[in-house]
Amino acid sequence: MKNFKSFLSATFIIGMCLTACADVERALVSPPAQTHAQAQTSVSAQAVLEHIKSAYGEHYPPSIPMTQEQLLQYGLTPDLYDECAHETAAITVYLNKVVVVKAKPEKINEVEAALETFRHDIITNTLQYPMNIEKAQATSVTRKGNYIALILAGETLQDTELSQSERLNFAVEQNGVGVEAFLEVTEN
Repeated sequence: MKNFKSFLSATFIIGMCLTACADVERALVSPPAQTHAQAQTSVSAQAVLEHIKSAYGEHYPPSIPMTQEQLLQYGLTPDLYDECAHETAAITVYLNKVVVVKAKPEKINEVEAALETFRHDIITNTLQYPMNIEKAQATSVTRKGNYIALILAGETLQDTELSQSERLNFAVEQNGVGVEAFLEVTEN
């Protein structure tokens, strides 16, 4: 009987060890569970634009699509991207534009350069109303993966009593709402 108990104990211990080793091996071989954000494989440029719009709420003035000519003017040709979503303000007094591009993998740098040219033109070559000068300076081009966005949106500060530095800080903060929304929704 003593031998039988020893045999059962040894079998039990060996079984426990094998089970523990199998769990370790399974943990080493199996990929970790993915989070919702990691499982997301792709999002459309239009969905990114909609997410940016919702982040701004009522402070999102762009309301009409830009023309193809406006995009081509800065070298943003259809052969550079898989998708492009864009809007501008209907009233030219408001300097607001959002362009979201899902670039072809081999064309990412070209798309980014085209949007940087667009940004530079907004800052230097566009006749600006005084209320838009700092807003133009706060324009950003942001890249994440093969998504690139030019963001110039948010509330326009009407208070002329503030210093130029305070107006620029406000514009950067407003533009940051769109940048943060862009980064939240685009894939890694």
